[in-house]
Amino acid sequence: MISLIALLSCDNRNSVSRSRVESTYSCDITAVKDYSQRKNIVSLRFWRDNTAFDRALIKVNGNVLPSIGSGSYFAQTPAIALVSGTNQISFADTEKTYDQTISFDLPDSFGVTDIIPRFINDAVDVQLNWSSSNRANDYVLSIVSRGYPGNGTTPFTRIFDSSVNSIVVPDTIFENMSGFTVNDTYLIYLVAYKDGFGEYPGMPFVLPSGLPQRRVIEPSGNIRYGIVAPVDSIVVRP
Repeated sequence: MISLIALLSCDNRNSVSRSRVESTYSCDITAVKDYSQRKNIVSLRFWRDNTAFDRALIKVNGNVLPSIGSGSYFAQTPAIALVSGTNQISFADTEKTYDQTISFDLPDSFGVTDIIPRFINDAVDVQLNWSSSNRANDYVLSIVSRGYPGNGTTPFTRIFDSSVNSIVVPDTIFENMSGFTVNDTYLIYLVAYKDGFGEYPGMPFVLPSGLPQRRVIEPSGNIRYGIVAPVDSIVVRP
């Protein structure tokens, strides 16, 4: 009898709570409302326990963002819609009880208002003005000749805070490395962003280095987002 009691007292399996190890999730997100291409674009990577995860249910403003393999998810207009103001990306792991949402605010639409002069016959300074974009903290200006990089020109890129709405474009951007004027159409791209911006699939212009990105907590990672104004141009002709 004593031996049986001792045996039962040693068998305490039912009194031990087994802790379940929770998975960790991380992401890397780019979301762009690009008026220069008339597209909304969302591209992201998603990981579970540091391994690329393809079976998540990810939605952008309620629309499913499809997996394209290797932990990558991508969609563009018309499959998804981004709006000026608050947008949401939700992440769900249907194999586990994981459901989180990230919110971000896109700036309002804006664009170039004045190019003086628009048509030039030689390399001269050009006055460029643009409208303001609500909710933007910074602007990126990128001017790229249509023939770049084959014609020897160098893209002109600058970052401005939201108080700046004009710049004098220097005449040197219309020249090649030898100092000769290059007749071409120079495409003007303007970006407005709040917390950070970066490259995205199909981006038709060049970005300056050192752009910030916003850190997110759950899932952990980074997000870059902004709005691209309609493209405009300066024409250098003979």
